Amino acid sequence: MNAHQETNPQLVALSTLLQLEKEARHADSYTELCFITVNETHRLFPYDQAVLCAIAPSGRIKITSVSGVSTVDKHAPFIRSLRQLIRHHLKDVEKSRQILPLQLEDLPSSIKSEWQSQGQVLWSPFIHVQGGYIEAGLLLFRKKPWRDAEITLLGYLTDAYAHAWSALQGGGIRKPIKPLRRWLIRLLLLAVLAASTQLSIRESVLAPAEVIAKSPLIVTAPMEGTIKQIYVAPNETVEVGEKLFSLDDMVQKNRYTIAQKTLAVANADLLRAEQKAFLDPSTRGEIALLKAKVKEREAELEYVATLLKRLVVHSEQSGIAVFADVNDWLGKPVRVGEKIMFLADPKLTELQLWVPVADAINLASNAPVQLFLNTDPTHPLSAHLYQASYEAELTPDGWLAFRAKARFTRQNSLPRIGLKGTGKIYGAKVNLYYYLLRRPLAALRQALGL
Repeated sequence: MNAHQETNPQLVALSTLLQLEKEARHADSYTELCFITVNETHRLFPYDQAVLCAIAPSGRIKITSVSGVSTVDKHAPFIRSLRQLIRHHLKDVEKSRQILPLQLEDLPSSIKSEWQSQGQVLWSPFIHVQGGYIEAGLLLFRKKPWRDAEITLLGYLTDAYAHAWSALQGGGIRKPIKPLRRWLIRLLLLAVLAASTQLSIRESVLAPAEVIAKSPLIVTAPMEGTIKQIYVAPNETVEVGEKLFSLDDMVQKNRYTIAQKTLAVANADLLRAEQKAFLDPSTRGEIALLKAKVKEREAELEYVATLLKRLVVHSEQSGIAVFADVNDWLGKPVRVGEKIMFLADPKLTELQLWVPVADAINLASNAPVQLFLNTDPTHPLSAHLYQASYEAELTPDGWLAFRAKARFTRQNSLPRIGLKGTGKIYGAKVNLYYYLLRRPLAALRQALGL
């Protein structure tokens, strides 16, 4: 009975050890594993406080968990002094790889006073099985000294914790970076950074683009009126002298009829005055006035006849008639000079681009342009800028932009008029950092009002 009572605490400790190992290996995340490590380890043997730290290959120490605390304040005095303690202990490579109580008398005077009141501190490292380096460390604090049996049990448990820690990060081997190698890497990065300041890259801007006709003939309304009929279809080929459209002629025909009757009345008055002059010579003075009125009526009739002829608009050059739709114009009132359509040579096209004001760069003459058509974006077309406006204007979509025009490099295979896409205009070469930071700096300047 006494033997059973003596072995019972050992069986309980062994059972607790196996249970903790199982919980650690089944942990789904670092958060769960850290909680088990600093809080559940207390089931195996008592301690006042537990602290778990992660140790990066570069030597950086991060306090991940403290028992009884949900979040760790890295700026707290206790946490900062704790990092100093761990960093000092890791300098002794041989001792840092063993589970042993820390000797406070070996600590530097700057941190010794802070830990004398903490009692006994037990260090337990998490050593990677394959890599052999320290991935993390567990610190246990209590007033009573640590027994050898407790250190032995903690050794078995720490192996399970280290295995679970490694498994959660994929089980790969991370080779520690030696201090010299770290400095070499830093120097290499500084060299690359310094070299990159000398790199230059060609500035560019993207802009909506459209293929337009080069030197088109604008066809406008010759007078105020209403569109009566359009004789051509959109994009139809027309020849010189071919009818394009006509305006409603009702008003002008009425004017022509009235002008004819007015002229007839004026001629009748003149004839009557001439006949009367044979009998009454005193009335001959009226004949000159009546002749002037007849000429006035003849001029008016001729003017109205000219207007009637202008109601039908004919093509002045051959090409294709470019406009949207016939039904958009039928019955629509138009003003003098209002654009109805334009005639263009399909073999003469150029590129029109709208450069957004916010993205505008220095648009130099003859700057290279790449056009990515919406119909064939994988085969860009080359062009060269020849015109760029100095003032921004409203685009058809209602936003401010600079208008630019470019000529296609290959004149033997020009795209069809009306095709749209995205144009990329290349500017001068600038510093790499200016290229990367130009837009953020501009946005920051506008936000701050600088």
